[in-house]
Amino acid sequence: MNNLRPDLYKVFALKDGNYNLLYDLPTEVIGFLDTALRVDAEFARSILVSSGKPDSAETDSLVGDPITAVPPPPGRDLTEEETGGTGADTTGLSADTLFQEGPDLNSIYIDLVLFTEASKIQYITDSRRDDRRRMEITFSLPVTDSFSYRKVPDAPENDSWLLEHLSSGRDTLTLWIRDSSDYKKDTLILQVSYTVRDTAGIFVTATDTLQFTYRERRTGRERGKAKEAAEEKLEISTIRSRGQQHLNSDLALNFNFPLTAFNDSLISLFYIPDSVEVPEPFRILPDSMSLTRAWISANWKSASKYRLFMLPGAIANLYNLPHDTLDVSFTTRDIEYYGQINLNLDSVRNRVIIQLMNREQVHLARVVESDGMVVFSYLTPQEYTIKFIHDMNGNGKWDTGDYLKHLQPEPVEFLGTSIMVRSNWEHEESMRLEK
Repeated sequence: MNNLRPDLYKVFALKDGNYNLLYDLPTEVIGFLDTALRVDAEFARSILVSSGKPDSAETDSLVGDPITAVPPPPGRDLTEEETGGTGADTTGLSADTLFQEGPDLNSIYIDLVLFTEASKIQYITDSRRDDRRRMEITFSLPVTDSFSYRKVPDAPENDSWLLEHLSSGRDTLTLWIRDSSDYKKDTLILQVSYTVRDTAGIFVTATDTLQFTYRERRTGRERGKAKEAAEEKLEISTIRSRGQQHLNSDLALNFNFPLTAFNDSLISLFYIPDSVEVPEPFRILPDSMSLTRAWISANWKSASKYRLFMLPGAIANLYNLPHDTLDVSFTTRDIEYYGQINLNLDSVRNRVIIQLMNREQVHLARVVESDGMVVFSYLTPQEYTIKFIHDMNGNGKWDTGDYLKHLQPEPVEFLGTSIMVRSNWEHEESMRLEK
């Protein structure tokens, strides 16, 4: 922008999604300068003088010493000796008389960070019933503790007919139907109430009626035939036979229905050093984030053989379904398979979340508040990048900006290069934070 009159200006950039010259869509991208911008040539020159930088009016925005062009004598070109050995072009100007333009010191350069604001509109984005016993409701934002639901039409009060579980982000509600008289119905209707903001920004209660329908999936050959009732079982999935277990991880056990209890006496873990099975101490831990997952925790030895043996009745579940015997043999990774990154961090001025990323997925995360060494160990050999989030509000995650609240997005930095981790190798890296 040229020829602006001296004044104070607000500066913002908008990717106008609906071409109406207004910031009125939640998906529009915006960036703004969080202070007023003073445009005044005399004021800018005074700052340049006080900082010791030359005024562009004096240097004419040129870098280097000016060289006066001398025209050749009439009737001949300049000799190589007269041009200083650099030759001359057809204009008769010495080759080193071309000037390189530098920055216009009377101009103001502005960097804006563009962002999309976090949505403030709460609504139900999805509802489904992929399993006869399970209903799922997904919200656009985390729900508050004031949400509720009831069966339609009204049924006798029974608070225990559903087992509810909220995801870690509190945006997905899973409802497990306890009673067979309910989950055998093809269609269930729920009335769900939750807190939203109205157009005036006041918290009010919204109510939606949701219909959950389940249909058995059948192949073309099965259609039109009476389906035989198959025996239902609790399914257990874990590491495959002869698979490799990571030394720094617990062994995952996944189930198709919620767990209620474990019988440790029916579960055995063996360490096999020389073809002899030696009982190995272990703990079985329920997953705090999932009702259908548990973990076998043990002190795994490098490059060793193990056997997990689980008898029927070891796992109790919500529907009292039986499960088969589980017998799986596996090995652990050799400790020399892993690499390590030693990151020396400098100039930490606030809380920083460090994310070790692989293919844009967060592999590991650390939180630091001071300078020092951050170690990422037991890394699978592959390429990693490192991302630094300045967690200014200390809520443990990156937050976007808010134009009306005058909040910029939390600053983010990256390590300049990616790291190709190799087996049995320690990679030394350094990072000086600039923000």
